[in-house]
Amino acid sequence: MRKLNTNIIAIVIVFATLVGCETESSSDVSQNRIYTAYGVLYDQAQELTIVNATFSLGNYNGTRLALADGASVSFNGSEIPFLDGLGYYELKLPGFVQEGMFSYTDTNGVVYRNDINISPINFNAETPVIIDRTKSFEIKWEGAAVGLGESSVVATVVPQNLGETKIFTQNAQGAETVILTPDVLGQIENAQNGLLVLERFEVTTPDDATDAGGLLTARYRPNALEIEIQ
Repeated sequence: MRKLNTNIIAIVIVFATLVGCETESSSDVSQNRIYTAYGVLYDQAQELTIVNATFSLGNYNGTRLALADGASVSFNGSEIPFLDGLGYYELKLPGFVQEGMFSYTDTNGVVYRNDINISPINFNAETPVIIDRTKSFEIKWEGAAVGLGESSVVATVVPQNLGETKIFTQNAQGAETVILTPDVLGQIENAQNGLLVLERFEVTTPDDATDAGGLLTARYRPNALEIEIQ
């Protein structure tokens, strides 16, 4: 198998453009109404573990909050910086950090601690690098089966024509393969080279959170494969 180990992977599978995000101070709201969303992504192409935390009012789609003086958030003891204009906190760590603990202190001094663990995934040695758009392909992976709840494994076919990118999701608990189907592959109009991207999502709720609740998302993205789409 040929692996493409470049930073382009982080670009080709994301089409949303980052825009400014208005925030309010966390001191302006009831601390027990702050929803906490934590995420950790290991991106093998960049050899980075990317940690993020988002605080919002009431639920994930609520008004974004910037932590006021006296409040803080950290991962494994390292403070997570706030990204001005984007409305969330992000920390980039070198290499693969498989597990860690988020620690959030609100303005009342109440501390919430939550552990997170990333389950690795990689392409199986039998993964095809020639994709016939008229056939079905079963993509097996190395690593654990799909987990509980909203967890999933996603395979993305990224042609040179990025507008024809196709996403295939396996979210059945215990599943060990994801199927590329010809009805979707056939929507790619022309034969061309591309990438096959695999990513695991483990989605749970934090054990230690306010009454508003929260989300914990652990992701692992191995190096993509160069493929030929026929």
